[in-house]
Amino acid sequence: MDYISKKGMTYEEVMQLQYEYNNRKKTNAITYVLLIFFGNYFLHRFYLGITPYAIFGAIYTLLLNGVIIYFIRDAYINQMTIDYILFLLMHPHFIILPLIPYLWLLLDLFRVPQLVDYANHQSELALVRAIKRSRDTPGH
Repeated sequence: MDYISKKGMTYEEVMQLQYEYNNRKKTNAITYVLLIFFGNYFLHRFYLGITPYAIFGAIYTLLLNGVIIYFIRDAYINQMTIDYILFLLMHPHFIILPLIPYLWLLLDLFRVPQLVDYANHQSELALVRAIKRSRDTPGH
């Protein structure tokens, strides 16, 4: 657990916090497995609760995969593979733009411990607030 102020909390509340935190704690191992095997769909970010970036990355990647599959199929059916290769060589930004999510995933590979620590810290803060709020409500 992090160094979050537990001042004013009873022993039972601290033990409840510890129990809940251990049940919600995210791990580096699971995050790396999700990143390596399902990183294309940004599942590791969903797991860590970084949902806005995960949704953006997943939609971008799905659309990108659809466009790539369409152009490969179109080039094969129309026998225009050479034309597409020449087009891509003349317009390199069409090669660079699809690589953005994969560069993002490469950066995430090195940032997993930091992302996991941040997610665990946010989870612990939410738990401390919930315990203090439930103690302060009348009738409890």
